[in-house]
Amino acid sequence: MNNIIRVAIADDDAIFRSSLYEVLAAREDIELVGTASDGLRLLKLLETRPVDVALLDVDMPRLNGIRTAELIAERYPKTAVAMLTAFRDENSLTQALQHNVRGFFTKELSGEDTAANIRKVAAGETVLGNRPSQIMVQHFVKTSSRKRDPGLTDAVNNLPRHLRSVFDLLVQGLPNKAIAQKLHLSDSTVRSYVSALFDATGYRTRGELMMAAIDAGDGLRQANTQRLQS
Repeated sequence: MNNIIRVAIADDDAIFRSSLYEVLAAREDIELVGTASDGLRLLKLLETRPVDVALLDVDMPRLNGIRTAELIAERYPKTAVAMLTAFRDENSLTQALQHNVRGFFTKELSGEDTAANIRKVAAGETVLGNRPSQIMVQHFVKTSSRKRDPGLTDAVNNLPRHLRSVFDLLVQGLPNKAIAQKLHLSDSTVRSYVSALFDATGYRTRGELMMAAIDAGDGLRQANTQRLQS
């Protein structure tokens, strides 16, 4: 079958790990490359086998999920990462976003829902479960009442029109391929524009830029309104 998604699982709960393996192994478009009980063992696995999506528990011994995600981003940038747990606080979610984690969903999901989320993550989409979504809303409410650093608003307001169009879609969580389709651009052109966005704004990852855009809130919306009226 074409478009097989190669998946690896890292979780220190042996029962959950085995159960998830069996559920996903029954899907024709998913190939289970292997499982690991911690981040270090998963990194060893990635040295020997290519993986499209790595599913990580946040709390693992020896090397936790967030640190593992950071190392995967550095060593295996083509491997997408999803977190299989409920985030308890804003700091954990922010750290994960900074390391380009694309998926955040809980272990209570059905096998079919987990498989559907894996397909979305493999396609470049960002998937947020209920708890991460709540944290982002709470973060927005908290930051909406405080004075913001105008740096990002100024940088975005000075973007050329072609980069601003990409920025507006990127901070909505759209992957490069979807941005290319909406703007009628090639994938390579979008990649080039996204790199230029990082240079212009001073951010290194999509996650960092998305959280900063939430912080900027009304300032960015006002700048966008002025741009459309000019």
